[in-house]
Amino acid sequence: MHASRRLGKMFLMMLAIGAVGAVGASSAMASVHWSDTTHGTKVSGSLTVTTAEKPAKTCTPSSSQESSMNTTAAWVWTSGSSGWLTFSCEGGGTLEVYTLLSATSTTSVTLSNIGAVEKAPWGMTYTQNQSPEGDFVNGSGSTPSTLTFGGLDQLGPYFPTGKPVFVSGTLKITTSTGGLLTLLP
Repeated sequence: MHASRRLGKMFLMMLAIGAVGAVGASSAMASVHWSDTTHGTKVSGSLTVTTAEKPAKTCTPSSSQESSMNTTAAWVWTSGSSGWLTFSCEGGGTLEVYTLLSATSTTSVTLSNIGAVEKAPWGMTYTQNQSPEGDFVNGSGSTPSTLTFGGLDQLGPYFPTGKPVFVSGTLKITTSTGGLLTLLP
């Protein structure tokens, strides 16, 4: 009986240690923040979007951008729009993305959504109901930070077919003045 009591106490201690570790981990994730929130954010680079029935299109963001930030989130939009970042696509067409860069860790950022109907580069629309999670790599010196999507990340269904719209490519993330913007623990 004593042995089973000891095992029970050891099990409870392990659970308690695990709970303390989980609280520590969640508070560590909550403390992730952008290195500079005073200058805003700028996005460059390109994204390639695909859907089952249409050819892939590579799209670059508008150079006319506005932004606002808090410690864990950065909003970027095309000047004069209602919150969407407009991308011009090769061969014509426009991609609109609701661009809320939400830091989930120092190596992961989601492109969050609001469920809005947005323009797809093939002339129809899609509903951005997914939050693709990209791999974030902090830059250093004159090398900007990057956010990379691997191609299995979905923005949402394309109308009229309902097939998913996938996104891949790498975006460069800097301050609005071109300075280094990183994620810090």
